[in-house]
Amino acid sequence: MAAVHWSVLVAACVAYGVSVLFFPALRISSRGRVIVLVPLAVVVLLTPWIIPSEARIARFLVAIYSGVLVLKLWDLHLGAERKVRPSLLGFLGFLANLPSLVHRRIGSEPQPTRRENSVRLVKSLAEASLALLVLNLLNWLDWDWTTFLVEHL
Repeated sequence: MAAVHWSVLVAACVAYGVSVLFFPALRISSRGRVIVLVPLAVVVLLTPWIIPSEARIARFLVAIYSGVLVLKLWDLHLGAERKVRPSLLGFLGFLANLPSLVHRRIGSEPQPTRRENSVRLVKSLAEASLALLVLNLLNWLDWDWTTFLVEHL
């Protein structure tokens, strides 16, 4: 089980690290960015394969994370077309901020206070923990007794 935890951490770090390699490409032409983006996106999307196949939920979560990173890279590519290029710190922060998918609109987002952010973080962590608990419980159930329709509702 500990190997699964390490593999999730490694997969997430590899996906993030490979995504960071796109930053220098924001300064080159559109065609050049696409040439850099495609192989990086492929590597990022393959990172869930680092996780053992038995850890389906962990692999699923890393697959979502990888998909979000690729969407963010595509948005940064589109933003570079419009001459909207973040600083390195802004780029790293944008990649780490999962709920924010569109960099070009970050300036128009509300700026909550630190307290509001903390309350939102605690609430989100509680909700995510509950969701993971439910998913784990569903994963442990024996679904052999059900029909295909019931299993996939």
